[in-house]
Amino acid sequence: MDSKFEHFLRAVQGVWEDDRQRARAERKIVVFSTFIGTLDYLAKRLESAGIRHFRIDGKVAVREREVLLERFQTEDVPILISSEVGSEGIDLQFASVMVNYDLPWNPMVVEQRIGRLDRIGQKNPIVVVNLILAETI
Repeated sequence: MDSKFEHFLRAVQGVWEDDRQRARAERKIVVFSTFIGTLDYLAKRLESAGIRHFRIDGKVAVREREVLLERFQTEDVPILISSEVGSEGIDLQFASVMVNYDLPWNPMVVEQRIGRLDRIGQKNPIVVVNLILAETI
């Protein structure tokens, strides 16, 4: 049992439930984590939950990242999990929900992450979910 992942999953499902109630398309969600091990963990848990996702991190070549981001925009894949490589220099205005699975020490990093979604062409209000749970790291 992982209370942090369970809260994360409830938050994601809550976003999509809200979309269904409002009869709108499922919003795309970008999930940031600082740690590669956490991305590995999230990928396994999302797969186990049957939730399709893409992943970018420093191990993914720049050209492959570009292809994955294009696919994330155009395909029916609701989640992108990303390390800090996704927090600078890319445009994600087609997504409108951001989850900070873990928070960086520097608050400007959070602002940079938000800035990926808060771009010209953004059509929806941006929702930011910060996972902060008692008795967790």
